[in-house]
Amino acid sequence: MKRAILALAVLALFAGGALASVPDPAMCNVQPWDGFAESLGRGIPKTGGNANAALTVTVNANIGGVPTPIPGAYVEVGFREDCDMCVCVGAAISGYTNASGVASLNVGVGGCCTGGASVFVQAGDDSVIPPALTVIRAYDSFCSPDSDDNCQVSLGDFTAFGGGFGGSSYCFDYNGDGSVGLGDFTYFGQAFGNSCVPS
Repeated sequence: MKRAILALAVLALFAGGALASVPDPAMCNVQPWDGFAESLGRGIPKTGGNANAALTVTVNANIGGVPTPIPGAYVEVGFREDCDMCVCVGAAISGYTNASGVASLNVGVGGCCTGGASVFVQAGDDSVIPPALTVIRAYDSFCSPDSDDNCQVSLGDFTAFGGGFGGSSYCFDYNGDGSVGLGDFTYFGQAFGNSCVPS
């Protein structure tokens, strides 16, 4: 009887430990991407096309309804294979969470991709084969002021943005409000002149 109780306790301990390492998407956070396009129900990550596209991913498990940080979790940003994009040499699209369950990435990627499931963020354990990763976010599209995906925000991108101004193109709607307006122009202006070496 004592052995059976001990065995159940050990089993519960291991099960609890396993649950503590499985990310719960509802308790995870991807900033600043989670703040874009909430009113439209779609995500438009701004990737930059330069070396200044900071992304903070907080990975939590759900333990009794409480967000519990997962330290040492592998975090990866993936893009749909047919997306045209330019990736900067210094980009860090994968990494590990710190003791607080937070990973800081530098998603220096230019271009624009739409059409559903264009970019995703996943996290979990990469020490097993195959890796045990959970998709914590999937976004319909991503866009960058580097719309021609050459890893620089230059005159060609300005011309393209001007052609899209006043419309509703995903590729120039950086704030995700459904139209290309002054807020998007402000974001483009801050990125103008940025460049990086393509990887």
